[in-house]
Amino acid sequence: MGITIGVTWLFAFLAGGMTMLGLASIITGRLVFGLGYSDWSEREARQLGAIYAAWGGSFGLYALYGGLTLGSRSFPDPLIGHWWGIVIPFLPAAVLMAGLFLQLRIVNRHRTLAARRSVDR
Repeated sequence: MGITIGVTWLFAFLAGGMTMLGLASIITGRLVFGLGYSDWSEREARQLGAIYAAWGGSFGLYALYGGLTLGSRSFPDPLIGHWWGIVIPFLPAAVLMAGLFLQLRIVNRHRTLAARRSVDR
C-alpha cells in the first residue's frame, strides 16, 4: 500500500508541475521552456501553455484514478459491466496525441512565419 501511495503521489506531483508550467505560460504569455526558439509570439506561448496545462490536468486525473483503483484493489474489467471501463485508460493517451498534433502545428506555423520574415529582410 505504501508503494501505491508513493507512486500515485509522484505522478500527481509531476502532473501538477506540468499544469503549473502551462498555467504560467498562459498567464504571462511567455514559455518557461522555449523548445529551442527564443522568439515565440505571445499567442503561440499561450497556445503551448494551454497544451501543457491540458496534459498536466489529464495526467493528474489519471494518477488519481490509478491510485484509487490500485488502493482499493478493484480493477475494472472492460469486458464486464459498463462501456466506460475501456474508455478511461485511453483518455490521457488521446489528450497526449491531440496535444502533440497541436504542438506540431504550432511549431510548423512558427517555422513558416520565421522563414518568411528572414526572406523579407
